[in-house]
Amino acid sequence: MSAAVLYEIVPSAKAGSVNAINVWTNSDGRIVAGLKSLVRFPWHDGVLLLGQASDNSVHSYKLTAASPFVVPLTSNFDLGGPCDILKSFVIGGVQHLIAYRAASGKLSFHRVNADMTLSKPYVYYRLRSPGLTTGWTVMEPIIFLNMVYYVSYEMKTGAVELFSIYMTATGEGDCPPLQSLNVWSWQWAQGWTHFAFFQLGGENFFFKINVGTSPNVNIDHLSLDPNLRSNEVCTRMNKQMPNNQDPTLIIRSLILDQGTPYLVNYLPGTGATNFYRVHADCQGWSSESPVDTITIPGASDIVTYQLGGRSFALFY
Repeated sequence: MSAAVLYEIVPSAKAGSVNAINVWTNSDGRIVAGLKSLVRFPWHDGVLLLGQASDNSVHSYKLTAASPFVVPLTSNFDLGGPCDILKSFVIGGVQHLIAYRAASGKLSFHRVNADMTLSKPYVYYRLRSPGLTTGWTVMEPIIFLNMVYYVSYEMKTGAVELFSIYMTATGEGDCPPLQSLNVWSWQWAQGWTHFAFFQLGGENFFFKINVGTSPNVNIDHLSLDPNLRSNEVCTRMNKQMPNNQDPTLIIRSLILDQGTPYLVNYLPGTGATNFYRVHADCQGWSSESPVDTITIPGASDIVTYQLGGRSFALFY
């Protein structure tokens, strides 16, 4: 049985702090154990959560803002085998998934059908630079001025890429009518990890930690012009997150209180969780957990989402 716990994250009566309220516990094994590549996206009047089991089957759950909070669903989602990264995006008003395999470099773009199935994939990959698609450790879809892109990074080499996704006039058979192209390629330092993407003022930012030979903690900004590369808006913020080099650390972004971005800082060994509010100028963050909140220990992933004007974090 998975020891998943759902918390509602709310501002507390004390200014400058937030509370994590346990609203649901997986005591009946409603969510199965051992799921990987958890991904969530809006679905009808709730949120759809997907996860891939060790036998490659995909388990589906509807998340709601009130009891029962988690409802198992019958679905026939077929990702075509195990994937390393699973992400969602919307294009043309239709929900899609990207399943990425690092060894082959292949990205499979599936349309999510209303009958809880996936279309056959549009497959994209490049085996040479620029735009080499093998070995990625990070891949994240983002929106620039209502157009869809995805950014990637490889921790071992420092290679970073930006790709566009756009719709074509027709597709092949049941494949979605999509095409992907490399926009730019760049080189960062090696060793960046713990990426957490968020928006502020409608623009894209991301937090990250370097665990290489030069430990670093910073926030980058992706310009509204997708042809321009990212730039650091704050760096060397190590002291603002003292446990940044802990190898067990999990970081996720969370939106709270009318769009304010937070960073969820979690240590599985103890269950200690800190909520950091990102400053409006993105020049750092402030702890809003004067004493670490103790959440469930031993979680391997955290899924954050907003629903019905409320903010939730599922520790799985």
